[in-house]
Amino acid sequence: MEFLLILSREHPKIPYSEVKAVLDVECNNYNVKYQKDGIMVVSSDEDVGEILVNRLAYAHEVSKLLFMTNIENLKDKILKVDWDSILGQTFAVRVKRINSEISSREMEVKIGGIIDRLSSSKVNLENPESFVRVVFNDSKVFFGIRIGKINKKHFNIAKPHKRPFFHPSSLDPKIARCMVNLARVKKGEKILDPFCGAGGVLIEAGMIGIKVIGCDIDKKMVKGAIENLKYFGIKDFKVFQEDARKIKLKEKVDAIVTDPPYGISTSTKGEELSKLYYEFLLSAKDNLKDNGILCMASPHFVDIDKIIGKTKFKILERYEIRLHKSLTRIINVLKKFNEKGEN
Repeated sequence: MEFLLILSREHPKIPYSEVKAVLDVECNNYNVKYQKDGIMVVSSDEDVGEILVNRLAYAHEVSKLLFMTNIENLKDKILKVDWDSILGQTFAVRVKRINSEISSREMEVKIGGIIDRLSSSKVNLENPESFVRVVFNDSKVFFGIRIGKINKKHFNIAKPHKRPFFHPSSLDPKIARCMVNLARVKKGEKILDPFCGAGGVLIEAGMIGIKVIGCDIDKKMVKGAIENLKYFGIKDFKVFQEDARKIKLKEKVDAIVTDPPYGISTSTKGEELSKLYYEFLLSAKDNLKDNGILCMASPHFVDIDKIIGKTKFKILERYEIRLHKSLTRIINVLKKFNEKGEN
């Protein structure tokens, strides 16, 4: 199957990497066929359309791709489709153009008219049963049937200041969800956030069916995280008070996703950040399965490479997110060596 994704363009790399990370864990085999200007086409042996819709943060919508072509051959391609086998009783056409001079409205009318003549389905612009998505990008045209839109409402109501328990250091829910996805963990598996704070990472992992464990050195944060998790209907969780450097889990987790303290409004209990991070990574090694992923944020002013170099982790990916002129957040995706020290 082939899928057409319209991604967020608020970061040049993260949206594409998030898709690939989800496919890494949800597919046995996939291939990226197109990636440009926030448009991505992937083929997969599995039907992962709904999974992508439910998991992704840095995306707008996912469609089943019908065909790729150019504007000269577009009409011929449309004429060859068996529309009655694809569409419901009603449909609408929506055109998105990127680096293209065509008129979206004119193309919607023209394409809708052709499909209307070829099928028994009727045009319904208000509440269509089927949504035909057409994207014009440079000289290419992508034609698909929308599977679903990413739930932006959730990312709005899950913002830190809208939760029952608020703390200013909490991650934005989109970043938290993306970090969970970059950790390549799937439904039913287990993650740990050892600096869980108000529970932002735990909420986003729990929302996609991942079992979550969190801890924080601050008792107030532990109570707040539990309150927030319950508010969002997360049931399969365990949150307790503990120093991130002293955690001893009975069973190792599949991944660790965390945002250690480093901002003005957070507390490190007087510890130097580099020392805190190093000791945390030593503890993380003992609680993470071999070849497991640790996705952690760090500030630009901490030499994280030097710290990681002393541990049993290696860097797979890294992304910079500029928060404001004096702070850039670095998203580090790390993989744990196995116990023999091999990759």
